[in-house]
Amino acid sequence: FARSAPSSALVRRSSRGVARTSRARASAVVRPVAELEALLFDCDGVILESEGLHLRAYNAAFEHFELKNADSSTVFWSEEYYDYLSNTVGGGKPKMRLHFGNTEWPRSTILPKVPESDDEKTKIIDEVQEWKTNHYKELIGSGAVPARPGVLELMDAAKDAGLKIGVCSASTKEAAVFVVQAMLGAERFAKLDVFLAGNDVANLKPDPEIYLTGAKTIGIDPANCLVVEDTETGKEAAVAAKMRCIVTYTRSGEKCAFEGAEMVVEDIVKGAVTIDLLKAGPPAQVVDDRVVNA
Repeated sequence: FARSAPSSALVRRSSRGVARTSRARASAVVRPVAELEALLFDCDGVILESEGLHLRAYNAAFEHFELKNADSSTVFWSEEYYDYLSNTVGGGKPKMRLHFGNTEWPRSTILPKVPESDDEKTKIIDEVQEWKTNHYKELIGSGAVPARPGVLELMDAAKDAGLKIGVCSASTKEAAVFVVQAMLGAERFAKLDVFLAGNDVANLKPDPEIYLTGAKTIGIDPANCLVVEDTETGKEAAVAAKMRCIVTYTRSGEKCAFEGAEMVVEDIVKGAVTIDLLKAGPPAQVVDDRVVNA
């Protein structure tokens, strides 16, 4: 997922090791200009920077159920490894299936032996995910997690401009509803034109189903929708849905290419993203604030 390094004649590196600018990348976004009628937001990583909380909740769940590898070590995901999972597949259950499928299925207090059948594996994943979701909700419910800069204001401005607004999250319905209500507040949540979670579709991101379903629900052509994402997986879903896409990246996706996105910025405020800017159509060239002119 790493981006190729720009030519040293064209860029300089920041102290964080990633080239930055508010200027445009050389590659252009080539799409027909269509009137913007809807904004569809991912939840985790877009509305709130939550990947660290998810990771904390997963590792707590692994410890709670004593998920043990063959060498008797407890299953543990590092930040780097969770970044890989987040940018490969959407949703918690698919992440666990990918991990255990690529490594080994663990012993646990859920089953007295290593799971062998699909039913046994599903039981492990379902119980771990349920406990993790409840623990994650406790972390969010503490009130210590703010919305990412500018995202709520962008939602409000879009509504004022007559656009449809939706949230399309790969998280389970229970977790997504709790988080979105907590972050948006009751009034904003009630004004959403569409809200979809991972349970509402058969195929999770990077499949475009959730975004196509969202557009269909509000009666808007995909070409007239713009998606706000934060991961390579989510961006792929938006592009596959033939929708415009901007990325507000987090640490976990900072080095991803995000090919096909028209803007790649650290956040809404720093990227100077406004409704007027988005309604004007895709920029002539991709704006990526990780690339700078010398």
